Amino acid sequence: MKLLVVLLVGLVAYATAHNIVGNVNHNNKHKATSDACTTFSEFALVLDESKSIQPDDWKDVKNFASEIVQKVGISTYGNRAGIASFSDRARIRITCKQHDNTKDFIQAINAFERKGTYTNMEDGLIKGQRLLKESGCGHRSSVFSRILVILSDGIPNQSPQGSQTGSKSGLSTLFQRARGIRSEGIKIIAIGVGKEFEVNKDKDGHDTVDLGLEILREITGDPALVFTSQTFSQLTNSDFIKQVIDPICTDPAISSTVAPTTTKRTTTQTTKATTKATTKATTKATTKATTKATTKAPDATKARPGPPTGPTVDPDTGVCRCRGPTEKDFPGLSLSVFDIEHFPGEARKDKVKSAILDIVKQSRQIKELQANYNGCKRSLRHILLKTVNQYKDGTQLFFNIDECTVNAECKFPTWLNRLEEKKCKLEDELRWYQGTFGRIYDYGENAYNQLSGVWK
Repeated sequence: MKLLVVLLVGLVAYATAHNIVGNVNHNNKHKATSDACTTFSEFALVLDESKSIQPDDWKDVKNFASEIVQKVGISTYGNRAGIASFSDRARIRITCKQHDNTKDFIQAINAFERKGTYTNMEDGLIKGQRLLKESGCGHRSSVFSRILVILSDGIPNQSPQGSQTGSKSGLSTLFQRARGIRSEGIKIIAIGVGKEFEVNKDKDGHDTVDLGLEILREITGDPALVFTSQTFSQLTNSDFIKQVIDPICTDPAISSTVAPTTTKRTTTQTTKATTKATTKATTKATTKATTKATTKAPDATKARPGPPTGPTVDPDTGVCRCRGPTEKDFPGLSLSVFDIEHFPGEARKDKVKSAILDIVKQSRQIKELQANYNGCKRSLRHILLKTVNQYKDGTQLFFNIDECTVNAECKFPTWLNRLEEKKCKLEDELRWYQGTFGRIYDYGENAYNQLSGVWK
């Protein structure tokens, strides 16, 4: 058995190395897809909105943020993100729990307006740190990386206390703040736009680093995590975007550019042992999800609890589980001609319309569940490559992966086809009612007699 497991691990490792299971190929210069990340990340975008940023520049900043979100992808059980901006003060724009899909997240970005004068970078770091510790981020054991991405076009000239700063001596609190954030296991990526962040040559041919670039290097603690762009329009260049998302989508344990930070949080993400607080939180979440999934669905006329929306957390290992829902969670799968009468509406055709809408809703729920289970499956594969010996030689992880596959790739497609068949029959019945005979037999048991052949 152990030999078989070792062979399987080798196959998964080979597939990953050759970009078969969805990892990013760093030599690929094509645009990354929304599946660029094979690890689960939580990241905060902290954007400069000071006076020096003109209206067209602000559009480019928003487009840059949208591109990052589009490439990485946002979902309830996958990557999560929040956004803050800073000028005189920093403000939180989007929290991690505010949007659970990429489309809505980008729409919120497009609605951002710019205001302010100064560049209070330290307050921006404070708000970014807060985003990664609350409101939907900072509590999931399946997350491998937490990243704060800060973008600015100038040297900080305002502190959270309201005093102006800009000299090297006045930046000590900013640097101290950044070191504190990094000590929590949060990776900081800094982006500088414009002429404040260049490396020039002096008369002797030696490199001279601008103050702005020195500041960003000090904030990140690693020059490899500092990226510069001469103009705002270059921010959305595909190669530049790829440079930025690579650190977001790279597991810190296997990153070749960043030395992994040893913290209590990082340890609890990759080992079987979890802290008491995490165990308590995941147990509560599992109990709630299990109760929700096993609750018997009432009649269509009553409000029924929704089906599970994603994976649960295994209390023994701290990793996700694709514990499958049952057909009872989706009543449309067993819908019959007699069940139509339980839907709201006076006439039979009104009840049919209500039933069609309910089936459409259930189909969307299954598709969402399918996407979230596939995200769990990708995460489990990545964990398997790193920590196989910590999970009973990988046996439990292989079981969890199979569980996700059975549901996402076998059961759910079958359910979607069955719901589509029900919807097709209902639509046919609705067309019948819109004709002459439908208007005659709109009420009474004649409807059952007329339509019995349709539902056989």
